[in-house]
Amino acid sequence: MAEGMKQVLGAVGALVLVGAAVMGLRQLERPTPAGASPSAALSTGKPLDPEAAFAAHACEIRLMDERPALAVVFTQPLDGGKAELDKHLRVSDLGPLQGQDAGAQEERAAKPPPSAGSAVVEGRLVQGSWTVGDNPRIAYFPGVQPQRRYRIEVAGTLKSVDAQVIAAAKSCELATESTPPAYYFASKGTVLPAGQNGGLPVVTVNVPEVDVQFLRVQPQALARFMERVAGNRPTHSGEGDEGGEGEYYDDGSRSDLKGAANGWQLDQWKALTESVHLARYQTEAMPDKRRVSFLPVEHIKELQQPGVYIAVMSEPGRFSKSYQVTHFYVSDMGLQLQRQGGQLAAFVTSLKSGKAMSGVRVELLDEHGRVRAAQEANGDGLARFTSLPGDAVLAVARRGNEMTPLRLGEPGLDLSEFDVSGHPSRSVKLFAYAGRDLYRPGERFTLSVLARDADGKMLPPQPLQATLKRPDGRTVSQETWLADAKRPGYLQHPVLLAADAQTGTWTMELRHDPAASEATAEWRFKVEEFLPERMKLELKTEAAVLSASQPFSVAVQGDYLYGAPAAGNRLIVLSSSERQREALAKTWPGFFLGDFADDGKRSRSQVSDDNLSGEGKAEITLPAPEGTRSSGPTSGSSRWTSRSSRRPDRDRTSSCAPVRQYLPARRHSPRSAASAAASRRSMPPE
Repeated sequence: MAEGMKQVLGAVGALVLVGAAVMGLRQLERPTPAGASPSAALSTGKPLDPEAAFAAHACEIRLMDERPALAVVFTQPLDGGKAELDKHLRVSDLGPLQGQDAGAQEERAAKPPPSAGSAVVEGRLVQGSWTVGDNPRIAYFPGVQPQRRYRIEVAGTLKSVDAQVIAAAKSCELATESTPPAYYFASKGTVLPAGQNGGLPVVTVNVPEVDVQFLRVQPQALARFMERVAGNRPTHSGEGDEGGEGEYYDDGSRSDLKGAANGWQLDQWKALTESVHLARYQTEAMPDKRRVSFLPVEHIKELQQPGVYIAVMSEPGRFSKSYQVTHFYVSDMGLQLQRQGGQLAAFVTSLKSGKAMSGVRVELLDEHGRVRAAQEANGDGLARFTSLPGDAVLAVARRGNEMTPLRLGEPGLDLSEFDVSGHPSRSVKLFAYAGRDLYRPGERFTLSVLARDADGKMLPPQPLQATLKRPDGRTVSQETWLADAKRPGYLQHPVLLAADAQTGTWTMELRHDPAASEATAEWRFKVEEFLPERMKLELKTEAAVLSASQPFSVAVQGDYLYGAPAAGNRLIVLSSSERQREALAKTWPGFFLGDFADDGKRSRSQVSDDNLSGEGKAEITLPAPEGTRSSGPTSGSSRWTSRSSRRPDRDRTSSCAPVRQYLPARRHSPRSAASAAASRRSMPPE
């Protein structure tokens, strides 16, 4: 066991080293000085600053189309269609890694070192093409070889998507590690829908073929198998092997047939399974690329018998102590179970079409595989068991050469993470509604109630208990409402609020059973001191920006809500003005216009107090700001009053530009100094 643990830890350490070599970030540096280690000149890349000037940030080894590729990360996006990256980025092959090719190392050692200032680059140019990925800041060079050293050179002529020239030419060196062989099942315990899948998926990297042995779970051991795999029940002694030594004790290393397993773990399943097929399969292997292949399990004669199968995969020619394992079954039947007290309802639907399946036999098995109860699904795909056997542990749906098992001990669907709302399930449901949900103190309204059963059918006339509660929870009234015998399923009753009713949210509780502690339905409404508008007021103006000499004219139209003009009503007009600091906030965000001395020149005055005409119209003119050179809004506020005192207030705002041109100003910052200086030009108002 200790030896096995050492091997597992060693494999994990190797994977960590490979991952660090592939995914590690390396800072772009100048060419490595002669005699220095390439890795010493490359440091971990810093976080990318999106506001930085256009420059090469880091070079890395990344995956592109599931294969290793050289990648250069830039601070600004590239134009993949117009950049012509091959003219500005160059890749040189510096040879194999140390320890990989002794002849190549001796050849490089015999060469004289380059002289100071020499521009000669060691290695040969690599033919290929650069491409921009989904992230426009990253350029990829695919097709690199493992166990090689590469140099990437970025020329000083490269431009970004907005035509910025790169800050400086840089270069870096990278080493590609070899991708170790790997193979595993794409799923850990799966249902393969019959007739609509390519087979059992297998993922391979640098493995051209695999050996797969298929074991079939014996029918009488199906319940015990599902309990051990899905129920995580410890292995019991007594399930001995053919040698009569008995089952091994469970020490936590038992395999659940998901992922890797050693031979000792697989041997524990010998008493429950039998080997039915062994074959070698070619994979869609490509060098250093992750590929998914499908084993045609539906077309293998030995696997067409209904049941659950175990697939054990190994690499040909290698004899490691670890295997890749999964279990599966092929079926088009989806099985759903619903418990209702001592009863059980089974629903069978097609995985392909989603329709109910009839003629399916649903069996309840005990742990020894014996049938304790069986029913056949009807046209709605429903099989109902009026009583559930106490020793039943597994439900199995069978039809033809298909079967679908489901453990009765599986936990039910947990809906606690979902927002499940709506009316609770009751034999009587009450739905209350009224014309509004906002009333004033002293107001009277009618509340209507619909009474339905659990199936939505009307209930016969019956009295209801109504409890009215204030916002503080105290009960105001409690009375019994009698239904109209001529209108089943419907009841209405007037509600009168006191003149000094408390403002806030009130609650009307309705109960069909007066002794019930919980209300059958609750209806909430608000009580507020408010006066709804009875008139509408419209203000119209043609100019959004006014000049110094242009009057601010506003057309007023007043009407009652039922359509008649509000003739003769009083109209009060107010005017206010102030400096608008960011007059062109949309086109010139962050720039200020005008004179800062105008910040204190604010005005507010009443313009007129008159009546609307017989057609409910009026024309008003607001004065322009005086003594200012800044652009600013001039606001006209119109107030309309009537005998009821329910008055609407409306306002209309326009900008006034006393001069034609402005000099924009912006707060100074290190990054905005250059852009602010470049933007100093005359700018007409919008």
